Amino acid sequence: FQHLGYFLCQRDRSRTNSTCPSYSEGMICATGAAGRKKSLRNNSISVLEAPPEGCSESVFNLNLAGIRTRLEMASCGTLKNKDIEVPRLVEAIRQATACLVWGETNDSSLFGLFCEHALLTSLLSSLRSRKTPSAVKLQVLQALSILVQNAQRETSMIYLLSGGRLN
Repeated sequence: FQHLGYFLCQRDRSRTNSTCPSYSEGMICATGAAGRKKSLRNNSISVLEAPPEGCSESVFNLNLAGIRTRLEMASCGTLKNKDIEVPRLVEAIRQATACLVWGETNDSSLFGLFCEHALLTSLLSSLRSRKTPSAVKLQVLQALSILVQNAQRETSMIYLLSGGRLN
């Protein structure tokens, strides 16, 4: 992600590239090239104008379909090669979260695709399943936290918090 030019770091928002926790510590963190930063609500995440990788509508649509399928497989305990598939799923969720945060201020169609794929339901179902690997559950919790924290549009907030799904 260093070539993408954006910064996501949830644990300590004041950290720099050298002190940002590593991905292996379970944090969503990507550091990027220097550039003009556009601040989202309360400096919670800074995003450069360039979209994260995979944020075109067509690619994002395919990625969400793949995430949903793999989340269902993880929840049922049917992932074939967990050593390979779990890290890929974790990375896909992290990347989708970065696209959704970027989309809040730059492309609302991305959140529309998130809703169309009913990914919130899949994310929450994976949390409830005992068969879901803990690394996936951790990433899902982080993704949900980031999405709620960075929801700027009323429709995003209503979707995330309505229906009693996140109670």
